[in-house]
Amino acid sequence: MLSNEKAISDLLKLKEKNEHKKRINKWITFTMIGILLAFITNYLIIYIEIFSPGLAGISQGISYLFNGFIFSTPSESKKITVYWTFYILLNIPIFIFAYKLLGKKFFLYSFYVLMVNITVSLFFTFVPGFNSIQFFDAEELKNSSDLIKFVSYSLIALIGGIGYGYGVGLALKKGGSTFGLDPIVKWLGRTKQISIGKITFIISIINSFIWTLLFSILNKEINSFTNFLEIFLNPKIFASIVYFTIISFVSSKMYSVKNKRMIEVNSTKIDEISYYLNNLKYHRNHTILRVEGGYTHKERKILQTIINEEEMNDVLKIINIIDPKAFIFTFKINNIYGNFNNRPFTLIDLELIEKQNRRKEKRKIEKLQKENSINDKW
Repeated sequence: MLSNEKAISDLLKLKEKNEHKKRINKWITFTMIGILLAFITNYLIIYIEIFSPGLAGISQGISYLFNGFIFSTPSESKKITVYWTFYILLNIPIFIFAYKLLGKKFFLYSFYVLMVNITVSLFFTFVPGFNSIQFFDAEELKNSSDLIKFVSYSLIALIGGIGYGYGVGLALKKGGSTFGLDPIVKWLGRTKQISIGKITFIISIINSFIWTLLFSILNKEINSFTNFLEIFLNPKIFASIVYFTIISFVSSKMYSVKNKRMIEVNSTKIDEISYYLNNLKYHRNHTILRVEGGYTHKERKILQTIINEEEMNDVLKIINIIDPKAFIFTFKINNIYGNFNNRPFTLIDLELIEKQNRRKEKRKIEKLQKENSINDKW
């Protein structure tokens, strides 16, 4: 008996150690994402003045406006400082939105990625040695032929888009984001089943065209309709579209709400799990099978359900709260035929489950205490 207790104790310690290691790995991943995004922003995108998707693109437009038309002595450091100042200001309502609708953990992970991104970006901007690094000559590119501009800007946008899209997709996959429009896009993707890539792409195209038109008017470059078309077909606009497209494609491949998974749960508390799934606005049906254990030959119940990959963490949390010892395995579903609602659920109140379980445990303890007190009297 003692050896069994020691084995269980060792297993619990090992589980706790693994969970701690997973948490550390997650924070390391978010740190690397922040560094990657800062590198791409500083050395590739802002340096050649093409537009980023979402709120980053709006902040870039404001920084280009300040640097080109307001500051008497424009510089890269001023451009970056204005960019981050306005990016934080524009994100304030997004911070509230993310905290309220996507949860505390999502907010903390996303805020951490943003802080790493800003810190590293400012480090690259102001620290001697780093602020003089150039992977290409931006001035030489500006003065080159249109063909060279198209090819060079598009190549830079392609490389930057792959890196940035990977960072955005990985952050979303790990339960965070890079802020900007990511939290809204994540929420829309979950509740309305709208493609993440499409939303970001449309908003970014509109933003880049508006800023290009504004800069052209301020520079008095529009003289005729032909001239107007030339402005909107310039290498930077084309490169910006390449950048949006690659980010949208890569991030959508990394993180998609359309991937399906089968979950099979083997637990002694299948009825309780089924009850909570049915009573927490969860719109997926599930199947309960009666099976016989091959070793014990005892009858058990197994619960099966098909879910969106986006729902995975929520469902696993519910099961883990009800039965931490539940045996669960999942596998990817390639095709589903018939009536399946692609929209993931989001309205599961995990706190409610935890409170109900705490009340249940409390009632059990009170009942045992009451029984013990009666036995003591006798």
